[in-house]
Amino acid sequence: MHRFLLLLLGCIAALSGFCRSLQLPGRACLIEGITYKQTPQGPLAVDVFLPDSASTAVRPVFLFIHGGSWMELTRSTLRTGFRKVVLDSLLCAGYAVVSVDYRLVKHDGSVAYPAPLSDCKDAVRWIRREAARYHFDPQRIAVGGCSAGGHLAMLTAYTPDEMGQGETTLSDYSARVNCCIDIYGPTYLGSLLHPNLVGPPLWLARLFFSKNTLRMREALLQAFTQESGRHPLRRKRACRSYSPLEYTSGAVPTLILHGNKDRVVPFSQAKRLRKALEKASVSYEWVPLAGEDHSFPTLTSEGKASVAAHVRRFADAHLR
Repeated sequence: MHRFLLLLLGCIAALSGFCRSLQLPGRACLIEGITYKQTPQGPLAVDVFLPDSASTAVRPVFLFIHGGSWMELTRSTLRTGFRKVVLDSLLCAGYAVVSVDYRLVKHDGSVAYPAPLSDCKDAVRWIRREAARYHFDPQRIAVGGCSAGGHLAMLTAYTPDEMGQGETTLSDYSARVNCCIDIYGPTYLGSLLHPNLVGPPLWLARLFFSKNTLRMREALLQAFTQESGRHPLRRKRACRSYSPLEYTSGAVPTLILHGNKDRVVPFSQAKRLRKALEKASVSYEWVPLAGEDHSFPTLTSEGKASVAAHVRRFADAHLR
């Protein structure tokens, strides 16, 4: 349970260092706040970063999905920390980058899965629909994200289109991608949300964790499983159904970046993903970051540049 608390706090901390005056390399430009779909909870938007505002060359696309415990943050987190270094590196290499908002889980139960997954898949479909307008290459799309965004990126890349059917105006387009970049994303939800925590163990947890933390856990379990705490086995099965480990037979080439001291999403989750990809004979690249915790808080400038270089080289290998 302590990992769940750290997940909530650590992901929110990713907002630190937000830069109000965004500077982009060369002639890159930002087209901000483009609505890509309507939902019962309101419109959802993307930011589009183009590598050269004066060029009409067709560009490969990197779709970024933000983290935040599935309940917090926005697409603007791409502009912070090491993520901004990755963004600049991709723009310098000629990639278009699309940063997406998706529906966040609420305490009132108004958002349930697969709705957020449908949003992420619809962002891929939107990229294909709008390819001519923004000079996207619809045949060269990568998806990636951090933490909860890494989890959604893997589900977007690994699961069949039918699992995330979304807006009807986008349904004629495929949500398939060429490759996936997983940055400290959860691969098995059961060990983070503890669906079996009921009865006396849950009563004991109330002595050590705040009501708000347990309330957020309950909101996430409801969103992922649509089951109450009276049915822990059903909750466990539903958590498996939204765990990327269950879909590696349909996976695309994957880059795994994970700190080996991660106290929020344990390093063991990344190791389990690597093992599953090997078993499924799926190409992957394994980049453990020695000494790094969740969100890579102690990365030096050289470390951030190294992460960006790994992402860029991996994208080049699968999109060029």
